[in-house]
Amino acid sequence: MANASDVSTVLRHALRRHFIPHLPNPKKERVITMRNVRNAILIAIAALLLLTGCQMLKNSNAPSKGNAMEEKKDENKVDDLVKRDAKMFPKFSAKDFSGNDVDESIFKNNKLTIVNMWFTGCKPCVEEMPYLGELYKKNKDRGVNLIGICADAGSEEYLKTAKDIMKNANADFTQLVVKDDESNKDMMKFMEGVQAFPSTYIVDENGNIIAGPILGALNEKSNEKEISSIIDEHLKTK
Repeated sequence: MANASDVSTVLRHALRRHFIPHLPNPKKERVITMRNVRNAILIAIAALLLLTGCQMLKNSNAPSKGNAMEEKKDENKVDDLVKRDAKMFPKFSAKDFSGNDVDESIFKNNKLTIVNMWFTGCKPCVEEMPYLGELYKKNKDRGVNLIGICADAGSEEYLKTAKDIMKNANADFTQLVVKDDESNKDMMKFMEGVQAFPSTYIVDENGNIIAGPILGALNEKSNEKEISSIIDEHLKTK
């Protein structure tokens, strides 16, 4: 019988293949055909049924421990996201939405930087922007910065759309556009490896990725709890 990890892998690849566009090249069409939708839905349903079956078997053999078990599960999930062998966030050369040059040295200015990767056609990405704006305001005086990397804002059309999204969300944290060229080869490779949008990473002042990727919108209750726990735990040691 497939385990939860196997099912998750199948589901992730199905969604990536049929729903996630090849980013960050904005010149490529982002087309989802009905055949793609149908295939992805069938694979997703099968995967979810398998996953449900695995969870039911697991739960039937385990005693119920109420809230204590739920809290332990949350702790384990957060622990899984924290990188024990942190790797460096790739070097990059970018411009913010005002046209100013920005590179990886931006991490040195704060104890932690939350890096949110998104694109304008991603509904969950757009819906989480108001929350991200509040998250930034809540933590900026604690030495925690928040930057967005908009994967399709390389064209004027999408850049304007991204600016409108930020304005409508009343979010004023830094947004970056990373140019797809040879100087950003490592960054492009990193972005192409993103499993889903939105994806969020937490980077320390030395440029180390200490947590992530956190997949899905941060305004979801589980993700909100995870990111707050990671930030609080890291700041305790500073």
